[in-house]
Amino acid sequence: MFHPLIGDLSEFKDQDIENRLLELNKKYYAAARLGSQDLLTQLLTCITIYREELGKRHTRKLKDADNDLGQL
Repeated sequence: MFHPLIGDLSEFKDQDIENRLLELNKKYYAAARLGSQDLLTQLLTCITIYREELGKRHTRKLKDADNDLGQL
């Protein structure tokens, strides 16, 4: 997924992405209380992008760990 205001996430550390995800979730719940559907859609798109990036990184780490165990 791509969003024009979100740059390349590969430059960030995992912790930075997790912190940004927490911040976006707080903003999402605040916007939900206000009832702004357009804002909720944009925030949900950003949250999805950050979650996908963390998922890709987690999968990559698991593959690397499996390769290390294969040499036993």
